[in-house]
Order: sequence, then structure tokens, then C-alpha cells
Amino acid sequence: MEWYFILLICVGAAAVFCALSLFALSLYAYRTAFGSRCDKNPLLTYFSAGHFGLDCKKVNIVCGKLTLRGGLYRRGGVGANGGLVIFCHGMGAGHAAYMTEINYFCGKGFSVLAIDNRGCDLSDGKSIKGLYSGVEAAKAAYDFAKSDEELKDMDVFFAGHSWGGYSALCACAEREVQGVVAISAPLSPAGAICGVAAGVLPKFLAAAMRPFAAACDFFAFGSKANKNAAKCVEKSRTPALIIHGDRDTTVPLKCSAYAKAEGKNIKKLLAKGKAHNPYNTPKAQEMMIELTQNLSAARKMDKEQLGYFAGFDYAAATEEDDVIMQAMADFMLSAQKAAKK
Repeated sequence: MEWYFILLICVGAAAVFCALSLFALSLYAYRTAFGSRCDKNPLLTYFSAGHFGLDCKKVNIVCGKLTLRGGLYRRGGVGANGGLVIFCHGMGAGHAAYMTEINYFCGKGFSVLAIDNRGCDLSDGKSIKGLYSGVEAAKAAYDFAKSDEELKDMDVFFAGHSWGGYSALCACAEREVQGVVAISAPLSPAGAICGVAAGVLPKFLAAAMRPFAAACDFFAFGSKANKNAAKCVEKSRTPALIIHGDRDTTVPLKCSAYAKAEGKNIKKLLAKGKAHNPYNTPKAQEMMIELTQNLSAARKMDKEQLGYFAGFDYAAATEEDDVIMQAMADFMLSAQKAAKK
């Protein structure tokens, strides 16, 4: 056999090996991120409707073969302005991790419908499966609202953080709403995985994983896989407010919907000095980072050290930035008025 044939075989074998290795790495990352449930952490304290004096009506929503559970939250009965916010939660313990924000919107006169995505806290599912399951949950919540006698005539908004921001932006392309608010939203599932990978792997290797991460998402969701959140909201022409912190390391700015979304229907707010939770005050963000670091070390803590979590000031760690929160409320109220003209 000629030497150049041997060389071609060796190069081809090396290419196949590299491709298989990248796919295996991407599959591992995908399953690590999405292959298990996200439930409440028993070490942490979560707020409930009772902490804020909110009315809560439990809701069960069928989504495919699963039942998604959550609540319809209000302050003093029907929302004063007749608007309904469908709140889409981020990765973690479901919508219970966002009760402070839900309370804020209720205080502005909105009703808030918040359910847990598949594989999260109250809802069915052995795993969260992938980012698109959040889009499915948002659409299911919308369909529930439009079929409910009490809710069907209300103005509807999608709002969400992180995974929920991605869910809200993609869902508004498939359901007609008055507006959408997305906070710290990733651009796409593959981009989100590679963005996180870039923090622990060489950047060239993380970038090379992108098509393989997209393939993993395709195996999970078929033709609806790896949707581009920026393109979805652009095509929908839905009024949108996209907020991102310039110090976000969870969803780096370059991997965000904020960086790519353009259009007359889109407003952007860059929260300078803010990380992944730009709706919180700087001090609250520092406390949340400290809490996260201690959670990572919890397995090595003794009983006395674990007392840290019981004594942690959760109210201070979820203190809201009035400027950011008011910007979201003002945007929705403005979109609501514009729709009625």
C-alpha cells in the first residue's frame, strides 16, 4: 500500500476519533446539565405565598404526557390592571426560587401564573430533558390561561430569568402575547452548554463542541431543538425587554440573547456591574454568590458548619433592585396601554 494511502487512513481515523471524543464530551455535558431533576435543596429556605400575604390558587397543567404544577398568585383578588404574567423560572428549584419577583409583579397589579417545568420540584418528569422543555411549559401555561373562564380575556405577558428568559423569548414566537421580559437569557442550548464549558475547558475545545451539543439537543427535541432565542423574538415582533448583567459568568454576554437580538420591537437594558441576577441589589448578589460557594462545599461540612444555611439571611440575599424591577413593570404596563390603542 502506498504511503499516502496510509497517511489518509491515519488522518481519517484521527478525525473520526476527534469527532467521537467531542460528541462524547458534549453528551456528557448535556446529560450533566439536563439529565436529572431540579428539586428544592433541603439545606435552603424558600419563600412561599404566605410570606408575602399573596393569594395562591394551585394549578395543574397537562403538558404532553406529564402534569406540570404551580400556582396562580394575586394580591387581593383579581389583578388590578387585568394583566397576567406567565413567569418562567430558571435552573434550580422551580418557581419557588422566584417568589420575591412574583410578589413584586403582584404588587404592581398583575396576576402571576407560575408553574414548574418538567423535572422540577412540583412537576412530573425524571429529568428536565433540555432547555426547550421550558418553552413547552410556557406554551402550556398560556393555553391553560386562554382556556380558563377567569383568565382567558386577560392581557398576557411572558417573563422569565435565565432558562426562563430563553423560554419566554422562544414561546412568544409560538403564542401571541402583549409583551415579553427576558432576564439573563442564553441565546441557544448549544451556546449555553459551550459557554459554561469555556469556563473549565480550553476555549477552542469548548467552541468545537457546539455542533455536537446541538446534535444532542436534536436527539432530545427533534426539529424544535436548539432554537435561537434572538431570532424567535425578532420574527414574532412581540414587544420585548431584554436585560443582562455585564458581569454575568453563568450566561456570558457573548452567549446571550441580549447580544444578538435586534429589531424595533426590542428594548435592551444592560445592568452594569451586575452578574446573573441583575434584578437583585449588588449586596444581595454578593450574598447569593457566597451562598452558592458554601453549597458547593456542603458535603464536607460538619453539623455545626451546616448551621450556616439555617441562619442565612434569605430576605437580604433576595433584595430587589428597584430600578431594574420598576423597568420591567413599566415596560409591561406601557405595552399593555399600547395594545389597547
